[in-house]
Amino acid sequence: AAGNDVKDFTTNELADGVVNGSELVKPTEPEVDTRAPELESAKVTATGRVELTFDEAIDANNPPQAGDFALTVDGETVAIQDVIIVGDKVTLVPVKPIEKDQIVELSYSDPEVED
Repeated sequence: AAGNDVKDFTTNELADGVVNGSELVKPTEPEVDTRAPELESAKVTATGRVELTFDEAIDANNPPQAGDFALTVDGETVAIQDVIIVGDKVTLVPVKPIEKDQIVELSYSDPEVED
């Protein structure tokens, strides 16, 4: 019926504007982690693998690859056949298990500094 149409308005004309009674909280954006994990400890396990522990979880989207590590045992280079990542631990599986009393040296070089 004529005269029942809503008159043009803006909520700025209301004394209290739009009263917001919502109790929903806007989700916060996750923080972007820009700091690389730092090595906290390294040991040879009972099964002859190298276990590395870091100060935070390793990024599953950019895991280190076997070729990023250089492993020497008693001065000889030993290839790494697998890298196992679980949370803040990285386990390197050498092609030949490391034996008791062998001297182990390990280095890592990140080929992609941006990640």
